[in-house]
Amino acid sequence: MKPHSDRYSSSNYALYQRIGFFFFTAFSLIIVITIVMVFTVLYFVSKNEMRKDLSTLANLIGINCAAPILFSDQKAAQDILSALQAIPQVKAAYILNETNEIFAGYDHLAPKKSAAFFQQSPVNINTDEFRFWENRYYLFSPISFEGKIIGRVYIESDLERVYTRLRWFAGTAMILAILFILIVGFLFKKLDSAITALKESENRYRRVFENTGTAMFICDEDGTISMVNAMFEKVSGQKKEALEQKVRWADLAERYHIQIEKSSGQGDYDVTWRNLPGSNKHFYVKTDFLPGTRSRIVSVIDITEIKKAEEELRKSEKLKTEFIYTTSHELRTPIQSMLLGVSDLLEAEDIRNNLSLYEDVELVANGVKRLAQLVENLLDLSQIETSKTRFVLKESPVNQMIDHVLKEVAPLAESYRHEIRRLTSPWPDRSILVDKGKIEQVFSNLIGNAIKFTPEGGVILLDCKIETERIRFFIADNGYGIPEHAQRDIFKKFFQAESFTPDHVGGIGLGLTICKHIVEGHQGEITCISPVPEGMFPDLPLGGERQGSLFTFYLPMASQALQILDPGADDFRVVKAE
Repeated sequence: MKPHSDRYSSSNYALYQRIGFFFFTAFSLIIVITIVMVFTVLYFVSKNEMRKDLSTLANLIGINCAAPILFSDQKAAQDILSALQAIPQVKAAYILNETNEIFAGYDHLAPKKSAAFFQQSPVNINTDEFRFWENRYYLFSPISFEGKIIGRVYIESDLERVYTRLRWFAGTAMILAILFILIVGFLFKKLDSAITALKESENRYRRVFENTGTAMFICDEDGTISMVNAMFEKVSGQKKEALEQKVRWADLAERYHIQIEKSSGQGDYDVTWRNLPGSNKHFYVKTDFLPGTRSRIVSVIDITEIKKAEEELRKSEKLKTEFIYTTSHELRTPIQSMLLGVSDLLEAEDIRNNLSLYEDVELVANGVKRLAQLVENLLDLSQIETSKTRFVLKESPVNQMIDHVLKEVAPLAESYRHEIRRLTSPWPDRSILVDKGKIEQVFSNLIGNAIKFTPEGGVILLDCKIETERIRFFIADNGYGIPEHAQRDIFKKFFQAESFTPDHVGGIGLGLTICKHIVEGHQGEITCISPVPEGMFPDLPLGGERQGSLFTFYLPMASQALQILDPGADDFRVVKAE
């Protein structure tokens, strides 16, 4: 496999290891050379300092011994030299007279110096001279009086002071050098281990990349394909060697007429890949940046079978919807006839006079009504799903619609012994441009649900609020409430409300789905909140199991409705009533 330009390769690892060893060796040599250089400099600096110290000392001795020499006071000269015992680096000191004979002396060394020593000295005793010889420092300094040399000072010292300083430096430098080499060696070992681990990681990555069942390739920043795996080779019908020879992804896409069908906007998209060996294919393409680079790794997943299944599902859904629509439409007429017939029976005098028979006919009438409502809901849902929904818009007063709905649901509320309150009374004398029957259906479904899902003796509140160019409606109850997980699905079709209530309530779960489509068809929005926010409705008794639920939706005012409603939308048709 050709190594990717932004990834490590085996040759890279060997190179980095050699570079690491080179720098380790270089740093070690630099440390050693630096120590030697500093050691040499320190040696000469120490010798120079000793020379200055001994010269200063010799001058002081010469000044103090001038008088004893002139007056031949050897005892005074000897006392001056005896003071040198406090200076350890001075091993021997002598005062010579004008004829270079020993006048006074101080000597820690054995044997003592004799006149012959000074006559045979390698240092010219007649000059002011500083000499290093046989691991000793020798200094001759003249003693003058009124411009005439009357004697000389001789001082001898060893290198112990210099050696002590050099030994201290050498020990310290050695410790630091060892520590440095150990640290650098440790870091080099860590680097080597990291490179080895990275190499093993890349090898694993290459094996996974090469042997995965998903077609994958790596695309450089300039769009050039730099690495492909065997599965991509199989999918594209191209040899890996040919694809990795600076082939650009855009050119490959053009060659195979790759068309983007859907994109997430984040580098993930569905494509149709035409002219592949065999037939057209559908793929899901996912891209992501390689860490630390601008190159992308691209996964190409064959979703042809999924697409076929989705297409079959769409066809099945369409057939199902058409079947429901046709069946419901065909059932509507006979059910209406049955409803009229049963209603006439309930009005017949013979039936009304027979209580038992009247109750049986009434039971049948209620069943027919529920069946009629079910058929109407199925027809509404079918119209929504087949884009056959028709909204006939007219300006409708809000108060009239609410009064009509409350009159319809009053018997149901009485059967549950519920109290329905309108918080804003009278409601705003406003008209909204809506399909009156559809919006009344929304109110009827929401209030009806609140009645059915609230335990007996409950309270249901209706309220509205005028907002900027729209009106918002609130339907709140003090029932059991709706769990959070159910709130996410409550507007889906066939969602069973009884799944989260302790009491069984009938229905097939279409009412809220229809409400959502009607409200959104009017460019509004409907939401559900449970439990009811604390303090939002002080008149609503809550607590214990009664957490309550709140449905709220808004609709545009009549002045704004035609500006935002789209008569040409695919999912509904808008007709303004004259």
